[in-house]
Amino acid sequence: MENANSKTVIDNFIKLFSNDIDLNSFEYNGSLLIFVCQNNFSSNTDLLKQVFSEVNTLVQNKIEIKLSSCILENTFFYFDTEDYFRKYDDYSTNFNNSNIVILKNNESIIFKEKNELYSQSKAVLFNFIQYRELINFLISKNEFTPYHNEINKQFVIISKENGAFHIGYSLQDIRLSLIEDLEPLFNELKKGFTNKEYVQFFKEIIISGIHQIDIKDRFFEIAKSLKLLLNLTERDYENYVLDFAFDKIKSKFKEERNKYFESLEKNIEIVSKQVISFPLTFGATAFASYQVKDKPWILALIVLAYLLYTIIAFKVLSMASYNIQCLRLDVKKEEDEIKGSYGKIFDDFKDDFTKIWTKIIKLENLVSTLKCVLAFLLISFTIYSGYQIFNSNSIDKQEKISVETENINIIVKEKK
Repeated sequence: MENANSKTVIDNFIKLFSNDIDLNSFEYNGSLLIFVCQNNFSSNTDLLKQVFSEVNTLVQNKIEIKLSSCILENTFFYFDTEDYFRKYDDYSTNFNNSNIVILKNNESIIFKEKNELYSQSKAVLFNFIQYRELINFLISKNEFTPYHNEINKQFVIISKENGAFHIGYSLQDIRLSLIEDLEPLFNELKKGFTNKEYVQFFKEIIISGIHQIDIKDRFFEIAKSLKLLLNLTERDYENYVLDFAFDKIKSKFKEERNKYFESLEKNIEIVSKQVISFPLTFGATAFASYQVKDKPWILALIVLAYLLYTIIAFKVLSMASYNIQCLRLDVKKEEDEIKGSYGKIFDDFKDDFTKIWTKIIKLENLVSTLKCVLAFLLISFTIYSGYQIFNSNSIDKQEKISVETENINIIVKEKK
């Protein structure tokens, strides 16, 4: 039948049981259910035949149905929660896509529709399927339990600190109706089990948390307290990862820090050479220009050479500035990553970053100062050289005039 029709038929069936059936007349042997139909015997029999293939009418308005003979697609009927627990294999592989009806649950009927979400009123249905899957999942993991006794319904977990710890379980526990939704917690547990360290922490938390509980009730206590157990496990695992990450990050940062300092030293070496060469070059140039002050063309060549030197020196300093800028970006990126991902341990690296930033800032200031000095020296030398060239031209003109006047005086004396 179609889903819509199935739901209608099931709703009518539930109304029948609620209104026309004597609930005290139930006789159930694990397969066949016999009850007294108090009203509308004929029409109710027809309705039951729309649901079950095996329906028999008996004397005294009694009707017999076989609950496992349901003809509705993916629909299962159970007499009570114990019957539902026992027949787990019926619906275990297709629970979400099944209609499930429990006829007797604390004098009420439970009906779970296909793809219905968890609700507390139907917790026993949803939690039982997760409870069974949780048992199967844990006993299948060798890293969690190396030993499982199916007859005694016990498994053992091994702890480095506490040794062997026995955990008993039951495949039928009505108390599952009292606890919160297990599905999201079970999904979280499965994600954690992808890491063997997480499994070890989970075992230690279980032992420390439920060691006082009777062995046969220990697994239910795990299910009941699963949220708390997972939170404690996550806390211990995060601390472990943080400690491990701290050692790893610390080792990596030491390597990066050494690279930063090496890069700074190389740039300092480049700048130091410029610091030494500036006064020597300027002094030599100034001395040479003074020696040829009366030879303007040679002086002009010296000015041109000093200009070329200044350009090259400026480019060297610009390259050093670029290297320092790249280093600044790398250090900033490293600092932000540690702050963002490992904020709790950043204080351990704070002094190292302070030293690196101090060196970077001082080196940047030194390069900027040298650029200013370089420009100042070029301007000063250019002005000085221009003055020398101009002054040299004036002296040459004065000497030429003196010579011509002297020659004229000699000619005049000869005429007398």
